[in-house]
Amino acid sequence: MSILVVDNHPVMLKFMTDLLRKEGHHVMTARDGLAALDILKGFTPGVLFVDLIMPHVNGERLCRIIRKNPRLKDAFVVILSAIAADEEIDFLRFGANACIAKAPFDQMRQHVLAVLKQAGAGPTPSGGSRTLGTETMQPRQITRELLTVKRHFEIVLESMKEGVLEITPDARIVYANRMALSIIGRPEELLVASSLVDLFGDTERTRMEKLVHGEEEDRDAFGKPLEFVMDGKPVSVKLIPLENSARGSIVILEDLTERKRMEAQLIRAEKMEAIGTLAGGIAHDFNNILTAIFGNLSLAQADVSPGSPVAERLEEVERASWKAKDLSRQLLPFSRGGTPIKKRVSVPSLLQHVPLDWDGDRKWQTRLFLSDDLWDVEVDPFQIQQAITHLVTNAFEAMPEGGTVRINAANFFARTENGAHMRKGTYVKISVADDGVGIPDANLARVFDPYFTTKKTGKGLGLAMVYTIMERHQGGVTLESRPNRGTVFHLYLPAVGELNNGDGGKPEIQSRQGIRVLLMDDEELIRGIAAQMIQHLGYSVELAREGGEALTLYEKASEEGRPFHVVILDLTVPAGMGGKEAMEKLLHMDPEARVIVSSGYSNDPIMSDYASWGFKGLLEKPYQMSDLEKELERVRQQ
Repeated sequence: MSILVVDNHPVMLKFMTDLLRKEGHHVMTARDGLAALDILKGFTPGVLFVDLIMPHVNGERLCRIIRKNPRLKDAFVVILSAIAADEEIDFLRFGANACIAKAPFDQMRQHVLAVLKQAGAGPTPSGGSRTLGTETMQPRQITRELLTVKRHFEIVLESMKEGVLEITPDARIVYANRMALSIIGRPEELLVASSLVDLFGDTERTRMEKLVHGEEEDRDAFGKPLEFVMDGKPVSVKLIPLENSARGSIVILEDLTERKRMEAQLIRAEKMEAIGTLAGGIAHDFNNILTAIFGNLSLAQADVSPGSPVAERLEEVERASWKAKDLSRQLLPFSRGGTPIKKRVSVPSLLQHVPLDWDGDRKWQTRLFLSDDLWDVEVDPFQIQQAITHLVTNAFEAMPEGGTVRINAANFFARTENGAHMRKGTYVKISVADDGVGIPDANLARVFDPYFTTKKTGKGLGLAMVYTIMERHQGGVTLESRPNRGTVFHLYLPAVGELNNGDGGKPEIQSRQGIRVLLMDDEELIRGIAAQMIQHLGYSVELAREGGEALTLYEKASEEGRPFHVVILDLTVPAGMGGKEAMEKLLHMDPEARVIVSSGYSNDPIMSDYASWGFKGLLEKPYQMSDLEKELERVRQQ
């Protein structure tokens, strides 16, 4: 019979070898579990005698590995234990057939021959085995205490969130806890006895070899976490040499995938904040200038005859001004003040302004596929139209030879929260699909990064803007793409049920004679042109530079019996009291005050929920005279 004896004690190995060979058996020996695994690669014994406690893969782990090897599953495994009297060994649990307590050799001889006879008779009946040789052995208290400590540390190691490996001086793995097996992605029987170095690719393999063999240039590398890539995922590796360097080292592993994801999100947020600070400042100043342009344009158009050459020129100026206004509004989603100003709208109305072709070239077209029962959504119409337009434009660019962009809209119910910033609930899913070049796998994780672009024309902010818009709407955006097979972007818009149009209609225009308006704005240019538009509309107006001055004028007018019917407050006043504080004080003075908030940019939630702060209306800068007229008329009739 072929037999393998595994024991780290040379005297025990000699005793077993002499005994078994005398009985006519073919015997091979190994001094530890690692050496045994090497022998078993080319040797198939019928019986194995395995020491329970030994270095470099203990007996219990060796038994488990043997039982998972199809070639060795029928081998008869006998545990040799010097602690059998101190610990009740459930050797059947880890795959052994019998257990012999280490004792004086004359006693052990009888037990070895008995189990050999048992091995020759066939499989051990379930539950019919016991540890042989414990009758003459006495338990030792010190051994029991040490075994208790050993079991305690085994539980700790198996419960750690870090992976723990023990390696030999030549980097072979002799122990792996549960988390290490999970991180590496291999079962114990394949991992134990393999080389730590072989777990890494060519470049990382060289680094790991230097680290294991003490050739790392950084002499402080030992005991310090170092980043490696293992099977495509980032891991932290910390090597801790054992006190006796001949015994090898302990390796602490940590999967950095989630940490890297969180770091990437933080970096992205910091980038967006930097862009937002710049965008907000530009948008605020730009909108103030545009308000003056629109105001003067409105007054000029009112003074010329329709159809005249001057009127036509003014219409061209108006079209250019609208493009400038759209450009300014495109910056706002990046800023802290780009909070969506939401309205309940139908999806078909959102898609009315989607480009049907590209620059008038009919090679590129858009087709809409809308479900008949679409829910309405609560969104900022301009921002969502902006997001969809960016996706359509990207789709056109992905098909340089032309093609059709398909836009689908359907109701969608999210049953669980996911990583696209979506809560559980109802949405309308708008999908924008093309048959273009697709997005390489290496770029998929970066397409929403504001500093990442594959374009040479400076158009790289589009997808970052889409991501930000959807995040601000508590919606979501996902994508599917395959190289040369096309791309599909999915937008998820929060649904609010059917749109209640009511009996609507424009409010009836009432006489404006004697209607007094108080306008507060810190920009002289805005005060001047807004006052002219208000007067042109038939109202009388008084002006204030900041909130304190506006409160004084309001109180004085009330005391004199000529109160203001409507107040317009600029929200942001760097050098004085702004609209928010002025509104709070004004409501204490007059709870019935009709106040409109106005701003071109704000880092305050008031612009998206002005009614909650007591305001009756909203004027977004830049505004035209028609916008001013509509809001003044609506608020004064409340």
